[in-house]
Amino acid sequence: MTDKSTVLFPAPDFSWSLLHPKHWPTWGLMGIWYSISQLPYSWQTAIGIQLGHLLQKIGGTRVRISKINIAKCFPDYSKQQQTELLRKSFESVGIGFIEVGLGWWGRQKSFKQIQQISGLEHIQKAQEAGKGVLLITGHFTPMEVAARILGEHTSIRLMYRKNDNVVFEWISAKRRTHYTTEMIPHKAVQHFLERLKAGDACVFLVDQDYRLRHSVFAPFFGIQTATIIKTAEYAKETNAVTIPIHYTRLPNNEGYQLRVEPALDNFPTGDALADATRLNQVIETFTLEAPEQYLWQHRRFKNRPEGEKSFY
Repeated sequence: MTDKSTVLFPAPDFSWSLLHPKHWPTWGLMGIWYSISQLPYSWQTAIGIQLGHLLQKIGGTRVRISKINIAKCFPDYSKQQQTELLRKSFESVGIGFIEVGLGWWGRQKSFKQIQQISGLEHIQKAQEAGKGVLLITGHFTPMEVAARILGEHTSIRLMYRKNDNVVFEWISAKRRTHYTTEMIPHKAVQHFLERLKAGDACVFLVDQDYRLRHSVFAPFFGIQTATIIKTAEYAKETNAVTIPIHYTRLPNNEGYQLRVEPALDNFPTGDALADATRLNQVIETFTLEAPEQYLWQHRRFKNRPEGEKSFY
């Protein structure tokens, strides 16, 4: 396993061009973000909730997408229940936005007091057997905090999409090097596979829609959903162990819980549909633990089976 000193995709070097006046608004946002991250945790969540209310008011398309997703996935909910979940969802998104600052700059002593983690032995067992570990999870709003919690307890590599805002990209990459071994651009698939073959633990979000040629339709909340087949293919090609991880924000400002689950047995099976269905079941089970913390704002159902109208 590679140690944290080996970072093949590190934060880019600082450039004076980052201080160009066109970037000043981003620097101002970063200053606000940092300042909030130094406040008591309960204050941060309170600010996040208010931010969520604002985002819901101005969200436009994202509000519409969220309403559709919630109605499709929870058809038995009353209109009042769906509206309540929508409100809580945007509150969770607002808190998640604030939590990015907490993940990047939160004081270590305070951060340790608001985290619970279990199941690390499952990663250790796989690596002691000489296996790479494909850590799978979904789009839940406390994801930045979860990355820091996990990365402070074990070496992880994350696949991510670069941000077009160069200041945001520089700061995020710089801060994440404190709790990740490596940030791997999503197009560097071969390198991602090499790290799995070398026995590293790599995080991969499985609830993504990478166009129909990379997907099969498998049920998610009873809806035929385009589900990537790459997860099973990566596990097969690298002989990696596939381990689900779940993270939730606890109520009453109690912090966070991150749970490393036992490895999936008999995965992959070689049956693309069966494997995709199983992964969707994992994410659906996780979602039902705290539905408001799933990222309902993304177009999870954007591709539909042939002949079926778009949801959006």
